[in-house]
Amino acid sequence: MKQILLLLFLALVSSQTTFAQLQKGNFQLGGAVNFNTWESSSSPGDPNSFQNSSRNFSANPSLGYFVTDKWVLGMSFKFNNGSREVRYNSPNLANTDFKNETWGTGIFARRYFPIHEKMAFFGEFQSTVDWRTEENSIAFQQGLLTNSNSFRGFNNTLFAGLSFFPTKWISVEASVNPIGFGVSRNTAENTPGVEEKRNSTFFNMGVNTSAVFLGFNFFLNRK
Repeated sequence: MKQILLLLFLALVSSQTTFAQLQKGNFQLGGAVNFNTWESSSSPGDPNSFQNSSRNFSANPSLGYFVTDKWVLGMSFKFNNGSREVRYNSPNLANTDFKNETWGTGIFARRYFPIHEKMAFFGEFQSTVDWRTEENSIAFQQGLLTNSNSFRGFNNTLFAGLSFFPTKWISVEASVNPIGFGVSRNTAENTPGVEEKRNSTFFNMGVNTSAVFLGFNFFLNRK
């Protein structure tokens, strides 16, 4: 019986310690980043051998307010920059360069689920408006062909993650966004001087290196 009472007491103390950081009236300031690279190449003996490389960087700063204990509402911002290169060793094949950049802003709602005095799971829903530009260049022997695209999209994303609280005013977290859906309007200029406009909807599900984020948050306590 004494052991049971001791465990209940420790659980209560842990909950109170965590709630001091996640209580109503506090502010949460932070964000998450993601950086990934990828490279591949074919056999050197292949007459059509190539080298393929890509790079992508994402940053998502945010500011939130605890409307109740463990519930945060706030604003989020998004920046993404990526590129991809394909280089062929044969002069008869075209080299390709692809670049993209995204800016966005929106709102989010997060719910924390404390499991320890220094750890908590969380779930988050984020809705953003994004502006994205893309540029594709293909180098032939005869010359250079370029085309560009611009997108405006409304994106909705679900996040799940785990936060670690080394102190009362900061947390370090890891999260994934396995589900995303929304609508997009695309303005393309595949032919110089000619614009094409298309509307589309999308639904994404899955986890890869571009969907894993590492982040941190500062907590401004009201006390």
